[in-house]
Amino acid sequence: MSEEKVQQDTDTLIDSLCSELKPCCKLPHPFWRVVPWVLFAFFYVIGAVYLQGFRPDIGSQMKNVDFVFELLLVAAMSISAAFCAVWLCIPDMRGQTWMVSIPFTLFFAVLLLLGLRAGLQGFVMPQIEWCFCYKSSILYGLIPAFTIFIISTKGKTTHPDLLAFMVSLAVGGLGYLGLRLVCASEAMGHILVIHALPYLLFGLLAALIAKRIYRW
Repeated sequence: MSEEKVQQDTDTLIDSLCSELKPCCKLPHPFWRVVPWVLFAFFYVIGAVYLQGFRPDIGSQMKNVDFVFELLLVAAMSISAAFCAVWLCIPDMRGQTWMVSIPFTLFFAVLLLLGLRAGLQGFVMPQIEWCFCYKSSILYGLIPAFTIFIISTKGKTTHPDLLAFMVSLAVGGLGYLGLRLVCASEAMGHILVIHALPYLLFGLLAALIAKRIYRW
């Protein structure tokens, strides 16, 4: 085969590989992509809580160390999961794969805390009906979920299931935080089934369709 023929074949191959390429812009650093979402989402939830009205006993509850610790733990889980989700939009996470351990650790800490409280206080299955808390969970979760979904689809993840889980933790933590600020119930059955379960189901659904959402 002549050298000219080889060159033509090479050029044809390059042209075929590049035919579907489109111009693209370099994504900003993940930190600058996630911080606006964290600020927006937290202000959004707090604003929604303010409009709905804080729980009647919010003053005394904010002096309760256990209650404040729970809120801080859930907030830390939500923020760390949001950071991890945006880093996961990059195939190698910029080499910072250690970040995944933080939201996982905080998530298990939240589960342990709620599990211990359920064991000590007892668990009574609440009546399942359409109520204020379900409406509020949609209010707190819908906009943050939509916005972080848009952000997370800008990159190209190699861990779609993990990314979906982190998005669920970020949104679910925010929603749970809002519900604890408006609902005065301290019954563990109500907290686990009415407050936490809807967001866990959201996370399960997100994991099931993750590969369809976050595909190259």
